[in-house]
Amino acid sequence: MKERLPAPFFYHQLRKFLWGYNQGSLAENGLIFEGAEHLGPLKYDGASAAQSSIVSTVDAFLGVKHQGTDDKFLKEQRHCMIKEHRQLIEWVEKFTPVTETTKHRSEAMAAISKFRTHHLTVVAYYILSQLPPDNKSAATGTGGTPFMTFLKNLRDDCQ
Repeated sequence: MKERLPAPFFYHQLRKFLWGYNQGSLAENGLIFEGAEHLGPLKYDGASAAQSSIVSTVDAFLGVKHQGTDDKFLKEQRHCMIKEHRQLIEWVEKFTPVTETTKHRSEAMAAISKFRTHHLTVVAYYILSQLPPDNKSAATGTGGTPFMTFLKNLRDDCQ
């Protein structure tokens, strides 16, 4: 990615299109789309990797448990998924055959932890490195979470 998408371009040009319509001044008023005024003001979350069903399905299969507000956010993001994907995740959570820690489950957990560590590195490169040094702790992701803490928690849940 680094060869084709420089971090400054992603952060300053592209990222603004990934924000949702439920933050800042839009949090109160939402957005009214021309031709769809009858729907009233709409509020949408910004893009988040948590909206992808792939990692959520792996978590469900392996029995990864997330905590508190992290779990709440992940469950809320399921409403941004295709209904059938959300239903599949719920089914896998309910019927996963992985119910105890084994050597193979531990290896899979280590792999998902490694994936999440890599994701942290990518996020740090494309977002954190672009922030002024005095503003890094207040950084939020396009989904609205304090992303470094959130991502570290998700990774740590796999260890």
